[in-house]
Amino acid sequence: KKFKQISAILLALGVVCSMMAPAGAAADPMNRISDHAGTTRSVLVVEDDGTSVQEHMLNVEIPASATKAEELALIQNSAKQSAGLPVTRSTPTLSDIISTTHPMPIASNVPMVVGEGTLARNYSVVAVTFDEVTVEYDTTATRLNVRIANNHHNQNTYGYADLRLGTYTLVYLKTDGSGTHQDGDTLVLNAGDYITVWSSTDQGYLDVGTVYVSAD
Repeated sequence: KKFKQISAILLALGVVCSMMAPAGAAADPMNRISDHAGTTRSVLVVEDDGTSVQEHMLNVEIPASATKAEELALIQNSAKQSAGLPVTRSTPTLSDIISTTHPMPIASNVPMVVGEGTLARNYSVVAVTFDEVTVEYDTTATRLNVRIANNHHNQNTYGYADLRLGTYTLVYLKTDGSGTHQDGDTLVLNAGDYITVWSSTDQGYLDVGTVYVSAD
């Protein structure tokens, strides 16, 4: 059954790839920014266990900086998760990793440090990736909150994203003050600055396998 599910998922991915590939795309590197970056893709998943066939649609959000390879990985993982198959670890979407923090609980009204580090160069955008998000308690958590502070300039900026159990949540905080759900100061990210990242839930508790702070 699992083999047939995987085959069906790969077939669906092949259809998605053929639909999104322009003429001459075979020569394009997979690390180019996806034509669908910053949009939501609708993906048809077909499950065939040999006796019955089930179809359902998934809406997969593609980050604004996602490459073609990252888009396909997101689609594949979403399809696998919907079929109850193991999901491969996701990777940060921005070029430079500022910090990596391993397993931790995150609770409401108790912001905790999930990442920090010194910036190697000037950046214009920073992202926080929450990987392997799980819930071990009865919880009504629906989102993750993030606060990023530049200790050198005494600045704080805020953001949040809807909770995604089992996959990951990205909170993009553009430093021009117009990031998604952003509030607070216009964040400056210059070489030599030291940033600290805090996170909490809106309510309840959850566990996170890895938190990446990345920038570009």
